[in-house]
Amino acid sequence: IDVFGTTNEAVAYAYTEIDVPQAQTAQLRCGADDNCSVWLNGRQILAREQWLNGTRFDRFITPRVEVELAFVLNRRLQGPEVSVFDVLSATDYVVPAIEIIDARVQNLRKIFDTVSDNGAAAGLVMGGRPVGPMDVDLRWVGAIMYRNTEIEETGLAAGVLGHPALGVAWLANRLGKSGVTLEAGHLILAGSFTRVVFANKGDTLHGDFGPLGGV
Repeated sequence: IDVFGTTNEAVAYAYTEIDVPQAQTAQLRCGADDNCSVWLNGRQILAREQWLNGTRFDRFITPRVEVELAFVLNRRLQGPEVSVFDVLSATDYVVPAIEIIDARVQNLRKIFDTVSDNGAAAGLVMGGRPVGPMDVDLRWVGAIMYRNTEIEETGLAAGVLGHPALGVAWLANRLGKSGVTLEAGHLILAGSFTRVVFANKGDTLHGDFGPLGGV
């Protein structure tokens, strides 16, 4: 089905149910210049991990940014009962990040809008200095969010549930209820510890994480 034709910067979600009397071979054709994922009966059977190839500002609708810490895992985390200590033990390093959020829904959002909109996730920029999870007290990692040299937001990572690793633990435990596991190599955003900052075309945005560098 040709839905968008030659339209650029389109995001599509498709869902269908097919009932057949017995197992048989089927063919599905789909394509995109960025990521393309296919799930069948709750299992991911195709994932091309290429996101936002050749990103342009025009591809966003109402972009906003927020500062976070990103955790890169070196071993599996499987809920339930994952603790902050489990997360710290399973983390290879932590790195400063700025998440770009966007909304493709104009009217009042409902839960299925949020799900189909990928939770408003639109992009990620990492930078600064990676650190081991025990090298610094992550609660006290601070960030200053600048827009065009003006300070817009400030915050401490303790704003994420008291400790940013608790944000990762919450995710692992929540996903564990559905049988989903966080694997080695996964990059997990722990959660924002400032309010969002709106980004307009031509703006310069900078996150200053102090000793951990800038993004």
